[in-house]
Amino acid sequence: MSSLKNFKTMKMTSFAIYKHDELQDIVAVRQGVSFAAAIFGFLWALYKKIWWLAALTILIHYLISIYLGASQELIITMALAIFYGLFAQDMWELDLQRKDYKCKDIVLAYSLEEAELKYYANAQK
Repeated sequence: MSSLKNFKTMKMTSFAIYKHDELQDIVAVRQGVSFAAAIFGFLWALYKKIWWLAALTILIHYLISIYLGASQELIITMALAIFYGLFAQDMWELDLQRKDYKCKDIVLAYSLEEAELKYYANAQK
């Protein structure tokens, strides 16, 4: 009975599958809001190797700390966190496209691993 309960609480989400033709590398990007990106900000960008976004975020924080007061800095930092949460996955996809990855498929799955397995299963057909 507990497995049925877990099944009901799981949500399917969509994943964009990106593939680099020369490297034969695939990357599955979950669509939607990224809470990890909202919480960790530029560290999330460093982890995903989106160097330009991490550098831009550090520059924005540096300029804010120099020119604005503490209350304004807090408001802008919160706005950046919301921006990261809402648009981080889109920025990751943009970065992948700049690195010559092509969107090959959109897959509905419960997890990243399942999305990759579904992509490979569809590619074999």
